[in-house]
Amino acid sequence: MSYQKVNVGEAIARGWRVFAGKLAIFSVVALVQAVLQLVVSQAIFEALSEPLFTGGNGDLIGINLWGILLPSIVSIVSIYVLTLLADLFFVRFALAGYGDDRRPTGRLLRDMLRRSLPFIGWGLLCSLMVFLAGIATLFTLCLGGLVVQVFVLFVPVFAYEGRQNPIWDSFRLSGRYMREVVVIIVVAVVPMVVATVALLAGAFFGLYSLAVGYFLISTLCALVWAFRSCVIVSFYCLLARKSLPAELAKPASRAA
Repeated sequence: MSYQKVNVGEAIARGWRVFAGKLAIFSVVALVQAVLQLVVSQAIFEALSEPLFTGGNGDLIGINLWGILLPSIVSIVSIYVLTLLADLFFVRFALAGYGDDRRPTGRLLRDMLRRSLPFIGWGLLCSLMVFLAGIATLFTLCLGGLVVQVFVLFVPVFAYEGRQNPIWDSFRLSGRYMREVVVIIVVAVVPMVVATVALLAGAFFGLYSLAVGYFLISTLCALVWAFRSCVIVSFYCLLARKSLPAELAKPASRAA
């Protein structure tokens, strides 16, 4: 089974052009995502958080660990579901941008929502795999989580297409194009890390409040994630047009 090389630089350049062409709508989604994450997390903590046990007269009895853990877990899951919905949006519109799909935005959104449940399900499963692998290799700087993250890179595209096992398909494809996949992840992750550190430093030195810093970080990370999705779609489309094996060669442009 032959696999042709794909110029990862070309994939990144094409992904950037698609990202730049959709920047306005991606920015709106990133802003909405940041606001919803902040509102939802605060609402969950206000509704579920009971960190302390108190007696009838209000005296402190003890610490309620479940009252701390439950809202934390629910908040994290809710925030990640919102992140996956934004990623679904990014993948859908990246496919439309790559294929020059000029259908109205309303039709693209309806198509996106129709595929949302399996997309979110596979995304949550991938995040659980990354988390467990990271915990299992905690003493090696969570190397296992990073490795799993490499292998599940193409899950969003495969999940959007409705594959029966997008994780297995992504593992196979990433394994064949490991060097290119690592380059894509570095291109997406490094700006996110640098921007996060810079924005946290700004909050630390009092240039703005921590809440503003959180909002800026959430918005910027969402935009970087949108760029990552555009590059993944671009790389996959280039592969699909070359010599992708038949069982992996459902052109992403067909889904657009």
